[in-house]
Amino acid sequence: MSNIVMVNPATGEKLGVKKAMSSDQVLDAYKKAKQKAKSFNKTSIRERINEIKKIKKYIHRNIESLVEGFSKDGGKTKSEALISEIFPVLDCINYYEKNAEVILADKKVKTPLALMGRKFYVFYEPLGTVLVIAPWNYPSTLSMIPIITAVVAGNTVIYKPAEEATHSGIIIEKIFKES
Repeated sequence: MSNIVMVNPATGEKLGVKKAMSSDQVLDAYKKAKQKAKSFNKTSIRERINEIKKIKKYIHRNIESLVEGFSKDGGKTKSEALISEIFPVLDCINYYEKNAEVILADKKVKTPLALMGRKFYVFYEPLGTVLVIAPWNYPSTLSMIPIITAVVAGNTVIYKPAEEATHSGIIIEKIFKES
């Protein structure tokens, strides 16, 4: 098993070392997520929205430390980290708070002429467990938005940060664990 050395690309400052997961650990994480999906996909949309609201509250309470962490990991200024890593995530949460119930509601759709007399509906169901593989350049935005979207849709998520953004991955993991 190898170690991942986390470095601020702007300053060269060493941010820490993280042990990479073994293939057995990855398989175990998948099994746990798949098992959790069996119960999580039965939660209501309102319950899932309440879960992402907890993330928003956590971000608001810890915004300074989050900005500091994301700026170090990406070599960004604090204002750039705030604008590009925090605000889009908060906007995403706000959007789903207001719109998820409408987006995911069962919908009646038009009946083709050849099938007149029948009714057709679209039902949205969770996929189960999804994998989010994040890039290095906007590690919070380009991982948290897909994670939040998957959770709102009733899925469990396995998250794999880019090796170059491992420090951000640790921060994101902490956000979800503590919220």
